[in-house]
Amino acid sequence: YYPLLRGIKNFKLRYYQASSKNWFNSWDSNREEFRNLYPDMVELSLEVNGPQNLSYEGKYIFRPEVPLDGVYASF
Repeated sequence: YYPLLRGIKNFKLRYYQASSKNWFNSWDSNREEFRNLYPDMVELSLEVNGPQNLSYEGKYIFRPEVPLDGVYASF
């Protein structure tokens, strides 16, 4: 166990599908509408409480990228 960030108050992910121009709160590639698809963008929303009542709230939007030769299994 190794904490990457202490004091996380809120952590949310949202997924964007360009073809429908919609954001989704979950993404399951086994569902019919997402089968064999990756989201076009992912939004990470993070709220952190730090020492001495300092806090941080931010959003980061990024495109998931997969190597051209696929993703190798880690097991």
